[in-house]
Amino acid sequence: MIVRTLFITLLLLCQIAPVAAARMYQWQDPDTGTTQLSGTPPAWYRSNAGGPRVFVFEKGQLLDDTARKLPEDERKALRQQALIQVEEDLEAARTKAEEAERLRSEFTPPVGRDEALNETEPEPVAEARSAAPETADDNESEVQDVSDEQIEQMRELIRQWEASQQ
Repeated sequence: MIVRTLFITLLLLCQIAPVAAARMYQWQDPDTGTTQLSGTPPAWYRSNAGGPRVFVFEKGQLLDDTARKLPEDERKALRQQALIQVEEDLEAARTKAEEAERLRSEFTPPVGRDEALNETEPEPVAEARSAAPETADDNESEVQDVSDEQIEQMRELIRQWEASQQ
């Protein structure tokens, strides 16, 4: 149970950490006067329609300021790049969510499994031990229900999370 909780927490951290370094769009809402931050560009970003001034930041660096006039081809390229980046980010998020759900289902017992285990009569412990004495290796193989592949996946997630923290 503790391993499962730790694994799910680690998985969520791996998904959240890259968001902190993602591209952010900032603008002033003309209706409320509040500053808006978003991971996706507003509809008017570098469009011909115009709109409030937008600042684009990535990893703490200012990448674009829509108050700066650009040639038409550069304006279109920036807009296109922003829209493509949004699509790539959405696809990456979908992929990570699917992977997280797959891993969660592997580590979460099916509904009713615990209830079925509780309804069966417990095996007499003393008789089981006297009939077949357990060695350390036997006990270890019974307890280990996580495959080597799953352990490697967990290690890789930990490596990715540690890399994202540096």
